[in-house]
Amino acid sequence: MEVQQLLTQFNVPGVSIAVIKDFKIDWAKGYGVADAATGQPVTTETLFQAASISKPVSAMASLKAVQDGRFKLDQDINTILKSWKLPESQFTRERAVTPRMLMSHTSGTGDGFGFPGYSPNTALPTIVQILDGLPPSNLPRVRLERPPMTGFKYSGGAVMIEELLLSDSVGRPFPQIAREWILNPIGMTNSTYEQPLLARNGTIRGRALITHRARESTIPGTCIRSIRRQGFGLLPRISRKPWLRRWSRPSVWDRSQSDSKWRSWAKGGTSCTAAATLVFELT
Repeated sequence: MEVQQLLTQFNVPGVSIAVIKDFKIDWAKGYGVADAATGQPVTTETLFQAASISKPVSAMASLKAVQDGRFKLDQDINTILKSWKLPESQFTRERAVTPRMLMSHTSGTGDGFGFPGYSPNTALPTIVQILDGLPPSNLPRVRLERPPMTGFKYSGGAVMIEELLLSDSVGRPFPQIAREWILNPIGMTNSTYEQPLLARNGTIRGRALITHRARESTIPGTCIRSIRRQGFGLLPRISRKPWLRRWSRPSVWDRSQSDSKWRSWAKGGTSCTAAATLVFELT
C-alpha cells in the first residue's frame, strides 16, 4: 500500500520516514502536509514530536550527572530533590526510590492516566503542580502505588521526577541541560525540549508540524505544549552522525496506547499529545 493511501486511511495529515542502513540514515522523505490549513508540505526539514522516545535521551543526561558526581544511581531521590519531595508512605518504609528506579520504571509510581498535554494559550502548571495534581494541572497527582522494585510499570510520572531531580541538582532548566549536555555535542542542534516551542533563531517554530484534530482541520497554534519534557518532550532532529542512531515515529498522534484507541483518535480525536517531546528533523 502506498504511503499516501495509508495517510488517507488513518486520517493522518503528514509523516516523515527515514531508512536506516549500516547505522546511518540512508534515505528520508516527507509525505502529506505539515499544516492542513495552508497546505504546507512535510519535508525532511519538518520538526515532529518524538513522544516517549525522548526518554532515552533524558536518561543520557541523568547518567552524565551520575558520571559527573552530582548524585548516585542508587541514592535516595529525596536527598537530591530540593524544590519538591516524594511523600513518605507505607511503600517507602523498607526501600527508598532512587534515580535508577525512576529510569527503569520500577519506582512504584502509578500514573496510568497518560499525559494529554495543554492547548496553546492556556495556563501551564509547574512540574511541582503536576506532581501534586494541583491546578492548572489536568492530571491526578503522581504517587507510589506499590513498594519500589516490586514490579515494572511504565511511568511518565517517574520520569517527570527525574527531570525535576536533574534541574534541582544541576541548577538549570532541563531543556538547557539536555541541549548543552546531549543535543549540541552530538550534532542535534535543531532539536529541543523547549515547551512551548520557541522561535529560536527564527527557525524552530516555523518548521514544526501543526497539530490537527482531523485531516482537514488544525488546532490554532502549535500544540506542542506540555510540561513532561522527559516523557514526551523532545522535538528532535535525527542526526546522520554514526553515534546517534535515534529513530522516531513522527506522527501527530501518540500511539503509546492500543492500536484501536490510536485509530479512534486518528479518526477525529484531538492530537494535542504534546507532553514535552523531543522535536526532531530528518537530515
